[in-house]
Amino acid sequence: MIKRLRHTAKVGALMTVAATGLLIGGATPALADTSQATANAAVLELLGNPLITTGTCAVEHESNQSLPDEICNENPGLTGGVLSAGLLSQTAIARAGEAPDGSPATSAACAGVVGGNGTIQIGPGDDCQFTSGDPDGVVLDLGGVAQIRADAIIAECNATSVPQGGTATVTFVNASVQLLALGLPVGPAIPLASNPAPNTPVLGLGPLLSITLNQQPPDPAPAVGGVGTTALDVTVLGLLGQDPLIHLALGTVTCGPNVVAADVPVIPLEGLPIALATVAGVGVIALVVHRRRRLATETQI
Repeated sequence: MIKRLRHTAKVGALMTVAATGLLIGGATPALADTSQATANAAVLELLGNPLITTGTCAVEHESNQSLPDEICNENPGLTGGVLSAGLLSQTAIARAGEAPDGSPATSAACAGVVGGNGTIQIGPGDDCQFTSGDPDGVVLDLGGVAQIRADAIIAECNATSVPQGGTATVTFVNASVQLLALGLPVGPAIPLASNPAPNTPVLGLGPLLSITLNQQPPDPAPAVGGVGTTALDVTVLGLLGQDPLIHLALGTVTCGPNVVAADVPVIPLEGLPIALATVAGVGVIALVVHRRRRLATETQI
């Protein structure tokens, strides 16, 4: 009798341990890091209505190492009228990471315009590489109020998941703005900084003409933890409370936020008592079933 009880107890304990193992085995921590980026070469609005847009290159990577990098590379052909350039380009890339112990999830974006025969691309180090092309190959006619000329206008950004954050910068090559009156130049052309600080204003003409270099955050802005910029933001006749005659956003990029999620157990701590009670119940049921089968076998004998 004592041996029988000991055997039954051992069986019940083994079944309980097995059920617990299955429960704990399914509670392996799960990591989910993501990377994302967007790029837009140009948006032109007339009285608040979109007139020209190159659309948006948008990429997002779920950081599954078995998947390739997410890449968007577009060269829209929307030039002429207000904007004339040799090449408009918008490129974004999102790469997988191995955080928290390996490489972080990264993303990069590059957008802007260059003169004829110019090129724009994301290089091996995820930096924006470009050739300017023809001199003064980028021309913006701002409603007879001003004209902007440049060899290249570029925005770029990079972001990582560990540490979370990134950088956003812009580059102007041989860029200047010329004020106009009745289509004729007024005074000398005003050179634009090659690498302006965030939210650098140009001129002080109030609602008549507003030019901002390296506008941060851009519109739309990235979520918290991300970075972004618009290389050149121009408003012509932007009267208070009214849609401007012309609004131009040239070279807009966002990177991130790239996120590494914390370890998430399948069974949260607050659910542990219920899980343990379930395991105990499974063990008791298994014990009762085993004992009944054993008694039935002995009765038949």
